[in-house]
Amino acid sequence: MDDTLPDVIGTLVFCGPCGNLLNNPAPGESHVLCEICGYREPVSTFHSIKVTTHTRESAFPSSLRQKRTLVQPTDQVSSSKQLIDERCPKCDSKQMEFSTLQMRSADEGSTVFYTCPRCAYKYSTNN
Repeated sequence: MDDTLPDVIGTLVFCGPCGNLLNNPAPGESHVLCEICGYREPVSTFHSIKVTTHTRESAFPSSLRQKRTLVQPTDQVSSSKQLIDERCPKCDSKQMEFSTLQMRSADEGSTVFYTCPRCAYKYSTNN
């Protein structure tokens, strides 16, 4: 490997002989000059450099991704259902199954999911 060729780390290009960070080539320039050692690198070298970057999914957290991790799968909701004396709005059954889940921020109430065991009618309310 030729030690005089520039090294690429991410989108940064460093001078091969001294390791100084090189400026990006300006439009119309034929060479990039290293301000430390005076080395001149042809602009054509920059065109053949392939830059590939990889990041972990957790490297750039977003508010949407954080909210997605707070949502529980629906099988966890259905496994904790309990019966309550509540009339079904559809079939007038005397009892409904219910479960709760914290869907909004912690300082707000939870969401209650109701399911009728007789007709399977479903609805939810926010506490």
